[in-house]
Amino acid sequence: SNSTVTICNNQLPYTWNGLSLTAAGNYSVTLVNAAGCDSVVNLTLHVNPVTYSQTVSSVCSADLPYVWNGQSYNTAGNHMITLTNQYGCDSIATLQLTINQTPTAPTVIPAISYCQFAVAAQLTANGNHNLIWYTTNTGGTGSTQAPTPATHTPGMQQFYVSQHTGFCESERVAITVTINPKP
Repeated sequence: SNSTVTICNNQLPYTWNGLSLTAAGNYSVTLVNAAGCDSVVNLTLHVNPVTYSQTVSSVCSADLPYVWNGQSYNTAGNHMITLTNQYGCDSIATLQLTINQTPTAPTVIPAISYCQFAVAAQLTANGNHNLIWYTTNTGGTGSTQAPTPATHTPGMQQFYVSQHTGFCESERVAITVTINPKP
């Protein structure tokens, strides 16, 4: 008789007719049948691989939960899941997750007023990390240089500041500058 068997490599050794097989290949065994005659049995053994993968990821605490392979994670460390690969064998995926602390927003004076044409001072904020200044509450390009409001036109100006640790950025905090018309 001839037979073909396909297994995954984590199922080795494969036991067949008293043999312990440790690799793919063609095997034969001669047995004695019920009539006392030789009976040749052939096996073609296919061994498919178990696959392994590793993902290394760093996220900011403000971006949690981190979703990976359909699962949500809120803790740093190594996380492992077993999936099925293209051969029907285990696919063992490991996530090495680093969580970086998102800094708190800087402290600011949220509202500042100037008279039209007055000399304005550069805006300030208090924080423990690098300050980044913006003219929009989302998007845009930030600057490490604090802006100085223009006072030649009456109205309101909006500025935003955040803290940046090199990897994570805090929320932006608004500073409203009002330029009052000269009487």
